[in-house]
Parts: sequence; structure tokens; C-alpha cells
Amino acid sequence: MSMKKFHYQDAIKFGWERMKENFWFFFGSLMTIGLVSWISEDVDKLSENNPSFDLTILSILLLMLMLILDLGMMNISLKIHDKKEVTYTDLFNLYPRILNYFLTNLLYFLIVFGGLLLFIVPGIIWAIKFQFCSYLIADKNLGPIEALKESSRLTRDAKMDLFFFGFIVFIVVLAGALCLVIGLFFAIPTVMVAYAYVFRKLQENKIEIIKEPESKK
Repeated sequence: MSMKKFHYQDAIKFGWERMKENFWFFFGSLMTIGLVSWISEDVDKLSENNPSFDLTILSILLLMLMLILDLGMMNISLKIHDKKEVTYTDLFNLYPRILNYFLTNLLYFLIVFGGLLLFIVPGIIWAIKFQFCSYLIADKNLGPIEALKESSRLTRDAKMDLFFFGFIVFIVVLAGALCLVIGLFFAIPTVMVAYAYVFRKLQENKIEIIKEPESKK
């Protein structure tokens, strides 16, 4: 069976179209995340400037909430890709997976950090190789080791293509940030759904990512 193909531009276009269809939903979700992040930063500053205030527990709770929201955004991106109905509660309803999510991301960070210490290149390779471990928590609730192994399997033979895709994503987010930051409300959802698109394609396991569209016959 010949391998199916998709283009980088297909992923970004797909993300853009789904973002437009769900803009206000994404806007509300990102505002929620921004509010929690702002409160978390203020709590940290208050704790630093006033040592007499012990806000450790509150800081931990806010960190946990941020992790839940991050996981929720991946869940929402996958559901939107799959054309499933999404609700505001989807931001929070994967909270039972927070421990898996935390441990998986901790392992991912340690692996990439260790690779960066080994003359940088291994860190970049491992960052690409294991980059979908978080999506696998949102999608299948795999354990940390299983998620890393499955991400490795999914990205096999596609690392260079994913590197270029990541570069395009960086440009999209940078462009959004340069548009008075407001552009991030468009760029971030576009990128998240685009990654969900790539993730689903890789899961089919017979997908080859190519950089340029084929000329029309």
C-alpha cells in the first residue's frame, strides 16, 4: 500500500480554518489560562517580597491548575480535529490524568536537557522524537514510559520533516506575538490544532510528511 501524504501547509491551513470556526471558544479558553497564569505570577511575587507569607500550597495548587489547563487545551485541539463537540469543561475534565502528565513532562524535560548538554544536537533530536508524549496522555492516558515509547514510534522516519514543521510553527507564533500580542489569540489555537492534525496523521502510521505540494496534473 502506498503511503498517504500531507503537506505542512495542509496542517497550518487546517488549524487556521478550525480556529476561525471556534475562535470565541479558544478566546475564552486562552483568557482563562492567562488569568490563572497572571494570578500565579502575582502569588510568586508576593511570596518573594513577603517571606512571612507562606503561599507554597497556593503556588502548588495554581501550578497543578496550569497543568490541567495545558492538558485541557490538547484535549480540545484533538476533539476539534475529530469534529467532536467541545465545551468549556473540556479544559478541566482530564484532571485525573495530571500525575501522568506531570511525570511524563518531567521525563521529557530531563531527556531533552540531558541531550542539550551532549553538544545540543541530541537534545534537538530527542525533543522531536518524544514531542507527542503529552498528546498521548490527552488522547490515550498512557503511562510516562509508554507515552515516550509511542511518541518515538510515531515520529520514526519523520524527524527531519517534523523539525521543519516546528520551524514553521515558530514563525507563526512569532508573527502572532509581533502583532501587538493580540495575534497570539489566532496563532496559538491554529498551531495547537495543526499539531493535533499532524499527530492524527502520524497515528495512521502510513503517513509521509512532505514539504512542498505536488504540482497539479
